[in-house]
Amino acid sequence: MPDLRRLLSVWTARSTELEDPHLTPGLRKDLVERLADQYLRAGQWKELAALADEWSANTTTMTRSAAAIHALTYGLENKQYGGSFRQLIYTWCRDKQLMGNLAYVLLRVCTDVIAPTHPGQAMVRLRHLARRESGATPAMDACAIWWRQAAGSGAACSTASRGIRRPRPTTPGSSCGSATRCR
Repeated sequence: MPDLRRLLSVWTARSTELEDPHLTPGLRKDLVERLADQYLRAGQWKELAALADEWSANTTTMTRSAAAIHALTYGLENKQYGGSFRQLIYTWCRDKQLMGNLAYVLLRVCTDVIAPTHPGQAMVRLRHLARRESGATPAMDACAIWWRQAAGSGAACSTASRGIRRPRPTTPGSSCGSATRCR
């Protein structure tokens, strides 16, 4: 029932913000994942991403930011649409106006979801976020932490390290395999 999807999205957003002690963070996550599953089953991955963007723009509560993180995580972990979500997040990190808590949401999905499976891609996205920061620098800090952890493992992408005040890997095999394909 495609006509209900938008109403379910509004209901889910409102439900995640309820101050009910019985509505645990785990239940909120499950609710968002069930909604995300409905979007992806219908092939509506762009609409799910737009919903996460909308939720992250709301700065009144962190529960919507958490819901946005859960929705993007669900999309990133989906076998069929994960690559599309990674590409979209790359574009958002590079070009999108970072309204509300979107920068925080992108930082979290890059470090928590993309980095464990695609470390070079995560570093590129974090680099784009970091170069757009002013004032506080959480993305730059995440890059520095990630770089220290990944530099010894050979997982760091040499292209991602450009523009970050850290030494570039110089040993063979320390890049992601192709300096031009780190997206």
